[in-house]
Amino acid sequence: MKILLIEDVAKIGKAGDVVEVKAGYGRNFLIKQNKGILGSSENLEAAEKEEVVYRQNIERLEDEPIQMRAKASPKGKLFGSIVEKDVALAISQQFDLQIPKKAVHLKAPIKTVGLSEGTLALKNGETIYFEVEIKEV
Repeated sequence: MKILLIEDVAKIGKAGDVVEVKAGYGRNFLIKQNKGILGSSENLEAAEKEEVVYRQNIERLEDEPIQMRAKASPKGKLFGSIVEKDVALAISQQFDLQIPKKAVHLKAPIKTVGLSEGTLALKNGETIYFEVEIKEV
């Protein structure tokens, strides 16, 4: 039975892989636990389309800075700071990407207005660099 994995499964494969498993394991564990879906041609085509859209959004993220607004003093120092969780939320809103906050890495919390850099660990093991542009409210 062919199964398209939705999430990583130990000793089976990573999310997005099409794996051949025994029918009972596929039906009773992978599909019921929402770890995979049936590897039909329709599901495979839909997964390929989703992957294309995902790649396009990742390329946009590399090219365009993430726009964020925060309250700041006249000297440009933020009241509070912007952390990985805030950046992950901004990415999901601006680029239609569901990114876990653990995948976003900043050198330090952002505390000033202007451009800052960060990295994003993608699900396939790649790392990309992005910019965050903080503007005063």
